[in-house]
Amino acid sequence: MCMVLVFLMVLAAFVGIGLVQLWAEEPVFVREKLFFDYTEVNPTAVFCAGGGGFDGSCYRKKQMGVPVGHTIHVYSLLLMPESDFNRDIGMFQLNAELLSINGDVIGKSSQPVMLRFTSLPLRLARTFFMAIPLLLGISSETQKVKIEILRYKEGYPRSEAVRVTLAPRAGTLSLPQLYEAEIIMNSQLPWSKQLVHNWKWTLSVWTSLYVYMFFLILLVGCFRQLFFPFTTSA
Repeated sequence: MCMVLVFLMVLAAFVGIGLVQLWAEEPVFVREKLFFDYTEVNPTAVFCAGGGGFDGSCYRKKQMGVPVGHTIHVYSLLLMPESDFNRDIGMFQLNAELLSINGDVIGKSSQPVMLRFTSLPLRLARTFFMAIPLLLGISSETQKVKIEILRYKEGYPRSEAVRVTLAPRAGTLSLPQLYEAEIIMNSQLPWSKQLVHNWKWTLSVWTSLYVYMFFLILLVGCFRQLFFPFTTSA
């Protein structure tokens, strides 16, 4: 009998944890490099969030898409040299479009971007004090610019890709110099699934306990004579 009860306890633990895992979801976090096509007038880069490809641009390997109901925050991270060219360009535009699996634009935004201003005396002083790290390659004259380019809630139609476009300021043709660009995507769970995610192990314990009690009631009901062999009917 003790072996049967231990077996039921282990089985209830597996079933309880499995039920919670079926309901629970993990937040999505993706960080990938962007490669702009500078053969175009306005260079573009396409990041495929759901795999596949609607027009041949999404050539990356298939990956799991964003679950429905998640609120998605999409950031662009630009590593830019602090060159005279970038400082002279000043402001430029970063456009983002959210594309569906059919290639339709279901969301878009446009953000102005520029290097953070640093006066000439400060640049000279920093160069003087950081001369040795700069010469050794430990430090570099770059700036990382991180901006939120999209925020949306995943639903229907499902999203497939994010297309990012660089555009010069009106009246100019010059585009910024970039060392590299990255896209960062993270999601926020719906409140019910966020609650399950935060209390996952506590819910697993309580669910396993309720499943164990159900198994005990079922066992006693099906094998009453085994548990109460001396019980006689009147």
